[in-house]
Amino acid sequence: MLTCPHCQSTKINKNGKKPTGIQNFLCRTCKKQFQLAYKKNGANPVIKKLVIKALCRNSGITDIENIFEGGCHQLSKPYILHTLVSYAENLDIKPQKQHYESLQIDEFWTYVGSKNNKKWLL
Repeated sequence: MLTCPHCQSTKINKNGKKPTGIQNFLCRTCKKQFQLAYKKNGANPVIKKLVIKALCRNSGITDIENIFEGGCHQLSKPYILHTLVSYAENLDIKPQKQHYESLQIDEFWTYVGSKNNKKWLL
């Protein structure tokens, strides 16, 4: 039985074909489109969930790239970074308490082009 890779619903309709001729499907529950087979692994929601799971378990970007290297699901560093950024943008972080006695804030900086051109990230 066909299930949606985003929400695992079985309420699926055919939704036309891609320019490549691959059948496109639409989930009636979550309204997301998907395919059974993807030419590029970055578009596959199952692979994206695996990358997010690895990132949440403190796997590094290079580690994730190496895990998927050589197999049928080869991923690039830019894809993994894009997945990390898009996932982080959707997080809603709420403090556990209303008031804290003290806070520690770490500084983070990088440079662009040359080390004289430091950029502080907040």
